[in-house]
Amino acid sequence: MNKRALSVVWAVKRYQPYLEDRKFTLKTDSRALLWLDRTKDDKSKLTRWALRLQEFSFDVIHCPGKENELPDYLSRNPTDRVVEENTEEDISRLLPPPPAPADRDDTGPPFLANIEVAELADRVKQSQRNNPHAGNLITTWNLIQDNGPADPAQNRFFQNYTSHDGYLYRKSNHGDLLVVPVDMKEAVLHAYHDSPTAGHPGAEETERAIYSHYHWPKMGEDVRNYVRNCWVCTVAKRGPIQEATVRPRQPSRPWEVISVDLMGPYTTSHRGNRFILVVTDLYSMWVEAFPLRLTTTDAVVNRLENEVFGRYGFPRAIVSDNGPQFISVTWDAALRHWGCYHWTTPIFHPQANPVERRNQEIKKGLRIHLDGEAPQMWDRKLPVILFTLRTRKNAATGTTPSNALLGYELPRPGEWHATQAPATPIGQGEEREERIRTVHRNQHRYRSRYANFGPTRVQFQAGDEVMERSRDLATGEFQRKWKGPYRVIANAGTNSYFIQRDREQVKVHIHDLRPAPNRREAAREPPPPDRGTPHPPPRPAISPTPPRHKRTSRHYNIPQRIQPAQEANRAQPATSNHQPPNPSKRGGTVTLTQ
Repeated sequence: MNKRALSVVWAVKRYQPYLEDRKFTLKTDSRALLWLDRTKDDKSKLTRWALRLQEFSFDVIHCPGKENELPDYLSRNPTDRVVEENTEEDISRLLPPPPAPADRDDTGPPFLANIEVAELADRVKQSQRNNPHAGNLITTWNLIQDNGPADPAQNRFFQNYTSHDGYLYRKSNHGDLLVVPVDMKEAVLHAYHDSPTAGHPGAEETERAIYSHYHWPKMGEDVRNYVRNCWVCTVAKRGPIQEATVRPRQPSRPWEVISVDLMGPYTTSHRGNRFILVVTDLYSMWVEAFPLRLTTTDAVVNRLENEVFGRYGFPRAIVSDNGPQFISVTWDAALRHWGCYHWTTPIFHPQANPVERRNQEIKKGLRIHLDGEAPQMWDRKLPVILFTLRTRKNAATGTTPSNALLGYELPRPGEWHATQAPATPIGQGEEREERIRTVHRNQHRYRSRYANFGPTRVQFQAGDEVMERSRDLATGEFQRKWKGPYRVIANAGTNSYFIQRDREQVKVHIHDLRPAPNRREAAREPPPPDRGTPHPPPRPAISPTPPRHKRTSRHYNIPQRIQPAQEANRAQPATSNHQPPNPSKRGGTVTLTQ
């Protein structure tokens, strides 16, 4: 508003000699300027500007932005000047070199040829001529053609392969495919994946493009390994999500392990509250939510002691994120006073905190109950939302939180008159133990149902090189999606690892990690087109493991009382190593060697 009003004052002052003796019309796409002369504040800048404009005679008319074309165009940020470069030189670099005068054919129309593919095919044929094993296969095929197959193996070979002009081809439904010797596989993979015209496609597209012209045994497996170890694809593409193994901290009784989190800030309520402290019992999924004015550590500690621990007892462990309230000295002192463990979730991975699901349900309930009401009433709607969550059946436990915790269902309004059956009292002895065993069985069945979904899980060992998902918002959309490589220091337990990031050691969830590729940026250059046998792009070796750094708990962003080794002891040991994908079934059994 101020900028638009100032622009009007500037324009009127600029054209004052032409406007002061006549009436004019001021068109604007801002409706706020229509009320400029009605400002009541004496000390406001808008009031002073309105008085300055009263010496002129004009009418203010609102003009939509789509009709206010010229001023709207002039008010936009100027675009960068287009610098005319030497486009002829750029185009010449994209075109193939002209053929020699003796080979030039001027009788036909001009056309563009893929010189790179043609040169690659010539190099593959040259490699076949220099490969003794390929020569023996061609000779064998010619003998079978003249004399017939001597056994079923020769018959299969003759049916699957053919020879043209002295070169070996593999038969397929879409034509004959040139067989690639072992020493040319790397060059073919580079041409169809790393070259600028290929554009680093995925493994499936790379295999499809190669299979249109070439063949070699186990080509699918080689393509997948090549793409998986491509450095450019690793840092530029999003990559598959590493699904974590299902290893929850399963409590054996109510309020043994709780999860806490803070929500907000929200609109200040009539009672002065802006935040919500959410506490969930991981055994029964019973939810408690308390509105707060401040989110200091003292406020959280006092609310937990007075409203939670005073009712249900002190827990064995507390799960939280890495918020400043849960990593402070005051919080660490409170943990020692309570005598409970503190388990923190990895950075950028809120899914590891079970209370996050309850947060979504509370937000959904607030949107429903505040429909058509003042948003300042949100803290008064929490009790009815909590009642709904406590009486709703949980998929993991197989029962409602109230039944799992109290042993009976909370009656809804009017249910006492709808049935004569009284609420089941809390179980004692064997009945209570059976209810606990039932909850455990349901939770185990629920976890097992979703344990094997998703991609193959990867386990890292100390010393492995990994890539970390980039979450730097300032890098822009066209920057790398992954950064690294970084060295794995230790297993932090609960699907997390400590990695050495520059000069600090941080705890990262496996969701944000992936194995570092073997092929680094040196693989961008294509193999040299020598006259002899071409050499594949170099594969730099992984540097040896650097000396271990001294670890201190301040690097891990966790309380002093709990060390990384203790969390590592709680983790399950890795039971599987990296396994390559199954070999491709496509192709025959012919093996070409140098």
